[in-house]
Amino acid sequence: MAGVMDDLLGQLGRAGGGGGAGDLLGSLLGGQSNDSEGAAKTERAAGLGMEALLSGLARNAESRQGARSITKALKAHDGAVLDDIPQALGSSRNAADGEKIVNHIFGDNTDQIAQSVAEKSGLDLSSVTTLLPMLAPLVMGALAKKTGGKGAGALPGALRQETSGFDLGDLVGMLGAGTGSGKGSGLGALGGLLGGLFGKKR
Repeated sequence: MAGVMDDLLGQLGRAGGGGGAGDLLGSLLGGQSNDSEGAAKTERAAGLGMEALLSGLARNAESRQGARSITKALKAHDGAVLDDIPQALGSSRNAADGEKIVNHIFGDNTDQIAQSVAEKSGLDLSSVTTLLPMLAPLVMGALAKKTGGKGAGALPGALRQETSGFDLGDLVGMLGAGTGSGKGSGLGALGGLLGGLFGKKR
């Protein structure tokens, strides 16, 4: 069974007319992303970004409080953000919400993670910094559709399964050091934020 990241990349490609996730995302980012070479870099950056977001959530879910907080947020969301992906990606409100999600998941390491994704993908840092908040609501929506019915006790295992094949290299250390802390009020705030965000229809 395909994981959340593979599902999302496929949906992004189909939403862009079948040209691939990088084409759709690159057209929204503009700059060096908006050509064939840039589209490949953008798709690579999107994959790395999704891996980092899912891995950050997996680290958060290792604590009982974190698992309960994330589970509550996922149960409040029906995945409607995925109904119109181009509209969701172009929404300034989604981008603002996505920035809050990214900062709560990565904490003080947000900038370092963006830099690492940029270096590994070849996409410029400015585009990566814009891309991560665009992706965050979609990742949460897809995760809600796939795992939202599971209880808090099952969430850590489900997220470990989602992230088992990821090869994040030095990103792992950043996720372990700062996940759920820093810019915001930590895990409790993440749960409140996600519950409020995903309780709304887009």
